[in-house]
Amino acid sequence: MRGGTIVSTEEVFDWLARRLRPDFILLAGMVGGVYDRDPLADASAQPVPLISAADLTPVADGLGGSHGADVTGGMASKVRVMSNLVQALPGLQVRFFSGEQPGAITRLLLQPELPIGTLLR
Repeated sequence: MRGGTIVSTEEVFDWLARRLRPDFILLAGMVGGVYDRDPLADASAQPVPLISAADLTPVADGLGGSHGADVTGGMASKVRVMSNLVQALPGLQVRFFSGEQPGAITRLLLQPELPIGTLLR
């Protein structure tokens, strides 16, 4: 019998982070971070620069599901899994940002505290 499953990147990060204890996790996506509304559906959506892992209420409306091929839950799942991880690992910070912004990945690898995208702590 053959079978398969889809595992989200965030679930892999959760498993790894609990063992490796990083200071930062960088999540590059299509959009520039977490928004107050779905930016792919609402042009007036505003980015949220900082989220408290203890209180996701301010961004709950903006945590949409998946667009396209991501079948693991979209931004809602990413933020929820990473929020649980941040609460479990004191000091861990997660940054959501656009991987399509030229130079963003390099800048954040060198200085993960830069104010690019959304910081979850």
